[in-house]
Amino acid sequence: MTATVFYQIAVMLLLVLVGWALSKGGKLPDTRTLGGYLANAALPATIINSMQVQVSTELLVSMGLTVIGFLVLMFSGAAVGFFVGRLAKQPTSVAATWGALAAFPNIIFMGWPFKYAAFGEPAIPLIPGVGLGFTIGCFTFGIWLLSRCGTNPSQVSLKKLLLQPIILSCFAGTIIMLSPANLPGPALATIEMLAATTTPVAMVIIGSLFAKCNMREVFLDGKAYLASFTLLVPAALAAHFLFGLFIGDEMISGFLTIGALMPAATILPVIAAEQGGDALFCSKVAVLSTVMSAATLPLLLPLLI
Repeated sequence: MTATVFYQIAVMLLLVLVGWALSKGGKLPDTRTLGGYLANAALPATIINSMQVQVSTELLVSMGLTVIGFLVLMFSGAAVGFFVGRLAKQPTSVAATWGALAAFPNIIFMGWPFKYAAFGEPAIPLIPGVGLGFTIGCFTFGIWLLSRCGTNPSQVSLKKLLLQPIILSCFAGTIIMLSPANLPGPALATIEMLAATTTPVAMVIIGSLFAKCNMREVFLDGKAYLASFTLLVPAALAAHFLFGLFIGDEMISGFLTIGALMPAATILPVIAAEQGGDALFCSKVAVLSTVMSAATLPLLLPLLI
């Protein structure tokens, strides 16, 4: 498990380095196009791809419990992050960004290798549930939180949120999953290829954002370290405690706990940039929490799983 931790962290940081080098070399002057591709093509494909599973009553029950578990993780993380942000004397609008960072760990992309190492093939049917919970939560509640620190927070509307391609893909994926027919081979292959680009593109975008700022300021930002610690330890421990109150299935509880221990989701800086929020601070926490997880994961995983 420890080897898996360091392997995944190394991959993430190398992808960040690629984005940094491309931006510094003038090959990636603007990440808005990449951000649009990520939110409107790669992520929707990831959701639909994760829902290509055989439907059964047991699967639907597990999915429902996993979705509920993620919502508990999301709201408890947001509360812990917001509370710590306010303790750090941040304005309410800024503390909301702290809440978003603690509410949405990298539960899907970075978390899966750890879940597979712990539970193996039986954990695969849980992916659609956590994917649905993360996507719907991140692109509704997460956008609302990140936009509080944005330039036009009042422009975020429920109708606009629900009509996003990523949200529509959740409905489409559910319909396809429940349908007796399968997707045609070429369509499924296309979706799989698009889905495979999600994490690399997200990390390259973060690297590009870093290239535009003073690196000394990034690694000497005490608030970013505090926000990262809040996500990795108190928010994760709070979620684990709450899971134990209503989830009797050890695999589902462990699956969600591993997700809660992950660093900040790499999509958050992209969302913050689109909403006029603090994309730089989100990028700092995404990278710093990934580095810090090299210490927190080996310590906490054996204790909680």
